[in-house]
Amino acid sequence: IIVPLDGSELAEGVLPYVRALARGLQLPVTLLQAIDPQIVASFTDQAQKEDLDRITATMKTKSGDYLRKVGRSLAPSLKVDESVEVGHPAEAIITQAGIDPGVLIAMATHGRSGFQRWTLGSVADKVLHATSNHLFLIRPQVEPGKVVAEAAIKNIIVPLDSSVLAETVLPHIVVLAKKIRQQVILLMAHSVRLQAFGEDVHTPRFDRVVAQIREEAKSYLAAKAQQLRAD
Repeated sequence: IIVPLDGSELAEGVLPYVRALARGLQLPVTLLQAIDPQIVASFTDQAQKEDLDRITATMKTKSGDYLRKVGRSLAPSLKVDESVEVGHPAEAIITQAGIDPGVLIAMATHGRSGFQRWTLGSVADKVLHATSNHLFLIRPQVEPGKVVAEAAIKNIIVPLDSSVLAETVLPHIVVLAKKIRQQVILLMAHSVRLQAFGEDVHTPRFDRVVAQIREEAKSYLAAKAQQLRAD
């Protein structure tokens, strides 16, 4: 699991979920911080290469110290290492995760804080649209003074639409439900074009259509639930 951090409490809001996933799935964790060249350039004249190198080295040292501190909070129950990269945050995350298709990226979806001043919403959006790795996103809810060691993930809701594409998530659900002991809820939602039934939708024809949709959905979901139980 690669965990991008920017030094803020909002970004660290993903850590309780990382603890739960890494412990349950027995996965090593890499804490990642990217030093944005634009941030470095804002501190000095770009023509002064020595200044750029010095400031970059200082920021890399600070980032390393910060990540090791976070890593100690995750250890000894988890195997943790740290990585400091120089580059635009989204590109650094995508590149490092892309080395191994088995890497899961876990990060918060928004927030702007920390000395790196990432705009997490923008970074998460870029990663979401560009990475080929699996991605775990959370909305951070930071309460001052409240420390959550490990998130309690109790249920998994799986939206399905009877397509082969939607069903490609099911093998991953099997792994999660087995390892982390979660209840799985299969969900199917339908949209009915009310215009086809006139102004008064409470007609026998409308009720028959809705009943048929429900029965077909129940039958489909029951078959998928049976398959999951067998797996």
